[in-house]
Amino acid sequence: MKKLMILLLLAMLVASGCGKDTTSNNGKGHSKIAKAVSNEGETSDSEGQKGLTLVKNIDQLGMEPIPNPGDTDYIFEKDGYTYVLTVNAQDVESELFSPDDLAFSLNVSVLKDDKWIVKNKVTDLLNQVWNTKNEKAKTWTSSIEFTNSAMYVLTTTDFAGTGESTEQPIHQIHRITFSNDGVAQDTMILNKRETTEGNFNYGIVNNFEHPYLFEHIYSSSLDDNLDKYNILSEDDKLITTITNSDPNSDSKIELLGNLSFINDGILYFGGMKHAQSYSLKKNDLIWNADGSKFEFPIADGNAQSYSLEKNGVYTVTRIKSDYLLGYTQLDSDGSAREINSVLIPSNLDIKQVFVSEDSKNVNVYTIVDYKGKSTIQKYIYSRIDQK
Repeated sequence: MKKLMILLLLAMLVASGCGKDTTSNNGKGHSKIAKAVSNEGETSDSEGQKGLTLVKNIDQLGMEPIPNPGDTDYIFEKDGYTYVLTVNAQDVESELFSPDDLAFSLNVSVLKDDKWIVKNKVTDLLNQVWNTKNEKAKTWTSSIEFTNSAMYVLTTTDFAGTGESTEQPIHQIHRITFSNDGVAQDTMILNKRETTEGNFNYGIVNNFEHPYLFEHIYSSSLDDNLDKYNILSEDDKLITTITNSDPNSDSKIELLGNLSFINDGILYFGGMKHAQSYSLKKNDLIWNADGSKFEFPIADGNAQSYSLEKNGVYTVTRIKSDYLLGYTQLDSDGSAREINSVLIPSNLDIKQVFVSEDSKNVNVYTIVDYKGKSTIQKYIYSRIDQK
């Protein structure tokens, strides 16, 4: 895994060619799964849950194209500010790095009240993240992941060939947060040297209040069934260990590269259309009453972006050429129910999409070519997780 892999739980949607301010679900923006539709176009389910209603859409956020060069990697809301992040790979002038082992710089732009207040603030994280003191050691980025308000950089430092008595790789996880002037602030939250127990991978498990970390320890030998996950707090305290006693069985838990988040002591993992759940309290998968495999959809379609709330998750998924915003309620028994889903109206070709919330609304950001320039279009929907 010696390449820069940006593992986004997010990607592609587009915006509308409607007027600047749209105040109703027009065009394609009707609900696909709503139980009832009112005369005003607002959707609701059979329990009286308020539906997702399009409040407004903006054709060109900030009234100009995106300041950042390159593809946008993440957009999120925090304290009334909107942050637009672009990660740019860069060559490292050192014989210690191969062409595939790239560092990166980070471009941040910030909007306030739909106006750009910071444009293309560049932070070079090379010295902060790749900070090994051993001249012969090599550090590479294992992955970059995002939560609702932070960026996590996972790195591995390899000491092979250095002649050190302890040559096991060191894994670090850096949490990068952002001030409203676009400054990236780096904090190292994990710094662990591998043991000789097996092979190691690390990753992030999302949560509404704070993320968890996971440490995947496995064997590459077909004769060895070592395959387990240590679920860790951000300060590296062990929460629980999940062991795949038979890595080849249907009950195998796979977190790396999959949807994974924790809500109210339940680990949800897998895909949007075929999720499973695991009780951290009982240390067991949640099964159907007859003992069969328990699977359920978080949302229809292929995942493009999601944002976790307390006991629920907003998703943007894609079905063929259509993009849907949905809300799924997470229940205490480890199941999930999609409460509502609406089709997002769009006339322009879709490049990327991100979903985030402020205190009142769900905001869908689409990246499109608008008047020949890469532009953010914004769809503002009423939140339905707040009763």
